[in-house]
Amino acid sequence: MQESVFDFKGAALNGRYRLISLMEFLILGIILFAVSVFFQAKYSIEDSATLHFVSYYIKSYLPWAWCVLGVYRFFADKKRAYWLSPKDVSYRVGWLTPTVVTLPVKRLQHVEIKQGALDRLFKLYRVTVLSAGRGFTIPGLNQDEAESLRESLLEFVVSEDGE
Repeated sequence: MQESVFDFKGAALNGRYRLISLMEFLILGIILFAVSVFFQAKYSIEDSATLHFVSYYIKSYLPWAWCVLGVYRFFADKKRAYWLSPKDVSYRVGWLTPTVVTLPVKRLQHVEIKQGALDRLFKLYRVTVLSAGRGFTIPGLNQDEAESLRESLLEFVVSEDGE
């Protein structure tokens, strides 16, 4: 019986990536919470009832929603993986509703290694793979893995062109 692409065990991302992902998620939540507290303190019911009540509900329910989404994101990040074959590169993301994006190597137009501020702190890299109509970014790679992936993709492209 053939294994589904959703069950395929590709190269998993670095475990530190999950920590970076949660840190980004928490930073965004703290910013939204602070903005809602600011608006609720600045505007009374007499000034703007709508803004006051919206900020009140955001301040009251955002922490609970953020916890649920944070748990989902924690498990979803564990399922992220990528894999290469001589004809294509694939990337899987998602936990309850997994998605697999596959790009044919002969259609690749650009392969790039990036590093953000939090990535730099944890010494991780992101490889962005682009084609004419689609692309994806594989996060949470060590420097050696990122450079190896980029070189492998470029070798596949050159071998497909027959050069």
